[in-house]
Amino acid sequence: MWIAGTLVAGALAASSASARGQTAVFPGSDPAYAIQAPAHQLVSSSSYASLESRLSALEAKLADEQGGQGELDWHDTSDDRLTHTWGGRIFGDYVLFSHQDAASVTAFGDQEDYFQFRSIRIFAQGEGYGVFDYKLEFDFEPEFVGRVVEFDGVAIKDLYVGIHEVPLLGYVRFGNFKEPFSLEHLTNANFITFLERALPSIFVPGRYVGVCAYNHTADEQFTIAYGAFFNDVDEILKERKSDRQGIDIPIRITWNPIYQAGGRGVLHFGFGYVWADDRDDSVRFRATPEVHGGDHFVDTDLLPISDYHRLGGEVAVVYGPWSIQSELFYVDADGVGGFQDQTYYGAYVFGSWFLTGEHRVYKRTTAAFGRVRPNTNFWIVRTVDRGVDCGWGAWELAVRWSYLDLTIDGIPLGQRDDNNGMINDLTVGVNWYWNPHMRVMFNYIHSWGSVVGTIGLVDDVADTDILAMRMQVDF
Repeated sequence: MWIAGTLVAGALAASSASARGQTAVFPGSDPAYAIQAPAHQLVSSSSYASLESRLSALEAKLADEQGGQGELDWHDTSDDRLTHTWGGRIFGDYVLFSHQDAASVTAFGDQEDYFQFRSIRIFAQGEGYGVFDYKLEFDFEPEFVGRVVEFDGVAIKDLYVGIHEVPLLGYVRFGNFKEPFSLEHLTNANFITFLERALPSIFVPGRYVGVCAYNHTADEQFTIAYGAFFNDVDEILKERKSDRQGIDIPIRITWNPIYQAGGRGVLHFGFGYVWADDRDDSVRFRATPEVHGGDHFVDTDLLPISDYHRLGGEVAVVYGPWSIQSELFYVDADGVGGFQDQTYYGAYVFGSWFLTGEHRVYKRTTAAFGRVRPNTNFWIVRTVDRGVDCGWGAWELAVRWSYLDLTIDGIPLGQRDDNNGMINDLTVGVNWYWNPHMRVMFNYIHSWGSVVGTIGLVDDVADTDILAMRMQVDF
C-alpha cells in the first residue's frame, strides 16, 4: 500500500498547505516542481473519497499484474529449461628433485624428476526451474603414486544436483562433491596459492557421495555447512559393493566479522569437525613433500582403526595486497583388536603479497577464496608507433611452512615396513597471473623430517630440495 500511502500523504500535505496559502511538496519530490496552491482553497471530503477509490483500484490492478502476490514478483518456471555451460582446466607440472642428502636417499630412495599433466578436467554445469543447479566433472589424468600407476581411467570429480532456498536448510546438494572441511581444501585448486595444498591436507576428506546443507546469515558474517557421506566410493568404478559402506559426518562453521573495501580487508575464522566410521576398520595416512608425483615421505601404512575424529581450526586475514592464512589439524583415532589409540597433528601458515597491488578474493557465502583478477593482463605486441608494448599481469610472492606428525604410538622401532614420523616443508612461491584464467607458478620446497621404521632412522634429519613449475589454464 506504499503507493496509496505516499499519494494520500501528498494530498493531505497539499490540502494543509492550501488552507494556509503555502506551497505543497510531495514526499521525495523536487522542490522545483512544487505545487503552488491558491490561498484558502479547501479540499472537500468527497474529493478525498474519490482519490482513495482511484488509488485502491490502481493497487488492485498492480497486484493482479504481479500474479496476485502483492509486492512479491513471482515467475512461472514450469516451461523453463536447464542451462548448459561447459569448461575445464589443464595443469602441466615439471618437478626437479634438485638435492637429496644421504639420509633422504636412505629413507626415501633416489627421487626422479618428472613432468606430468597434473590435471585434465572437463565439466558441464547449469541451472534452471528457479532453484535448481547441477555439475558434472571428469578428470582424464591417470593417477600414480610414486612410480606406480594407482588407477588408469576417467575419474568422477564433481557430480551433483542442488536446490536453493530450502526453508531452514538454505542450499541443499546431493551427489559426489567435497565434504565441508578446511579452508584450503574448499578453495578451488584453480585459485590456491601454491602448486599443492599443505602437508596436513591428507587429513581432509575428499569428494564423496552424500548430501549436504549450506546456509548463511543475511549479513553473510556466519556460514554453516553439514551433511552425511559414504566415505569410500570408488571414483573409477563409480560404485562400492559392500554391506559396510562407511560414513562421514562433517560440519563447518565460519565467522567473517570484517569485510571491507570490496574484499581488500577481510578477517575469517572457521572451525570444522568430521566423525568417520571406516567401512573396513583400516585407515592409512601418507604424504609427499607438497608435490604430486614423488614417493610418500611419511606413511603410517594400514592401521586397525574403527573410527576417528578430525578437527580443524582456520584463520585468514586480507589487508590489501597482503594476506595470511593458517590452519591447525588434530586427528584422534580409535584402535581395534588391541591396537593402541592414535593421535596425529598437522599445521600450516603462509603469507602472500601482490607486488602489483591486487588482493586475494574472498567469497563470503562459501567462506573460501576465489579467482584473482589482475589489474592489467599480461600481453606483448609490436606496435607501429611505439615498438614493442606489453602488460605485466599480476605478480604474487608467497612463503609457507607446513608440519605433519604421523608418529605411530606403541609400535617398536624396526617392526614396520613404512616410514612413520614427522616432516616439515618450507615453500617459497612466485605466481605470475597472465589473466584471470591463466597463470605460471614457481615453487621452491625445502623438506626435512625424521622417520622411524625398518630403515632405523630416529634422530637423523633427511633433507630434500625440490624445484617445481606449473603452467595452468582454466576455461
